Amino acid sequence: MGKQFFDLVLTVPALVAASPFIVLIAGLVRLKMGRPIFFRQVRPG
Repeated sequence: MGKQFFDLVLTVPALVAASPFIVLIAGLVRLKMGRPIFFRQVRPG
């Protein structure tokens, strides 16, 4: 129980702090390479 609480206490603020950078990078990728930012690829197997 303690480890899960510790993980949540650290990861939620880290995700909130990193989200503006993630959005900024996604915007730069879209400007530089166009749409889509995420792409799907069919792979055999």
